[in-house]
Amino acid sequence: MIGEEIKQTLFRNTPDYYLKVSEDFYYQKFIDLCKQFCGKRVLDFGCATGNYMTALQKLGYDCVGVDVNPAYLEIATKKKLEVFLIDDKLPFPDKSFDTVIMFEVVEHLQNPLEVLKDVQRVARKNIIFTVPSCEGFNELKTGGLTFEHFFDLDHKNYFTTDSLNNLLSKLFTNYEIKHGDPIVPYLLMNKSIMRFIVHGLYRIKIIKPKYYYRIYVVIDLKNPV
Repeated sequence: MIGEEIKQTLFRNTPDYYLKVSEDFYYQKFIDLCKQFCGKRVLDFGCATGNYMTALQKLGYDCVGVDVNPAYLEIATKKKLEVFLIDDKLPFPDKSFDTVIMFEVVEHLQNPLEVLKDVQRVARKNIIFTVPSCEGFNELKTGGLTFEHFFDLDHKNYFTTDSLNNLLSKLFTNYEIKHGDPIVPYLLMNKSIMRFIVHGLYRIKIIKPKYYYRIYVVIDLKNPV
């Protein structure tokens, strides 16, 4: 089919993603987030092949992982990680973990509210998750731009801070929502001289980022407001 190769490059089939990345791949900002907020015993919800579990265990955390993808868990098992295949409810008693992490997971869920209820049940201290940001979508669209994650075939939810507030306020009273991973403005410019000027202004913080790629959420369960 004409254009099939471009289609395969443009649209991402997320269920196969971690089968194609290196075994030691992880995003350092997610690990830094864990170092700042995680308790000792961690459940990695949506653990994929276990790369984050491996990195966290090297830092002294006690990790368990769950995922819906058997192919991912087969690889994680070969790494000697403790992982479980899930379909509906989590197979753990109440308050089994200090922290539950969900990196780039909630946007894939058919019913995020029900899943977060179950995650809340098994967590003692906090829940940490990230989702792709959709803030500024209409503004970017006027320039013919859009977010890369709009081309993931299995995303069910598209979040802004307002929609996250609407979701989280139904379950939690103490949580923090922050933008992260700024889309630097000079990348949106074609002329090299303007890119250079804006880059400099951005580096010395005269220009602040307007668009962000990701939203970070930390839910405090021990100290509800």
